[in-house]
Amino acid sequence: MTEVLRVDPVNPDKELIARAAECLRAGGLVAFPTETVYGLGAHALDRVAILRVFAAKARPANDPLIVHVATLDEAVPLVEDLPRGIETESASRRADSAPVQEPANAPRPIPVRNSDPFGGLIRLS
Repeated sequence: MTEVLRVDPVNPDKELIARAAECLRAGGLVAFPTETVYGLGAHALDRVAILRVFAAKARPANDPLIVHVATLDEAVPLVEDLPRGIETESASRRADSAPVQEPANAPRPIPVRNSDPFGGLIRLS
């Protein structure tokens, strides 16, 4: 069932944000405006939710989704390595950190761990 929640961008209602977050945790999708278009969000670690995004957008499987994280530390367990010069608290404490790659001249996606359960459907950038 689709539910429309109108959120004031200046004074967002915490209850409405909590309802949208619960929808994501339950595997649902949330649409939201961006600067140019509307985005469609899902819990990035929920394979079924990710597949629902691909279906809803009729998105080809070779066009990966972008994962947003709040901090670099949240990205560490999701990627094989971070470009040189990016330091996080957790990476500096991990003795088993993967070696970093030289950054390319142009922006590039950060490779997702080989254990990626999504088969390349998501990427961090």
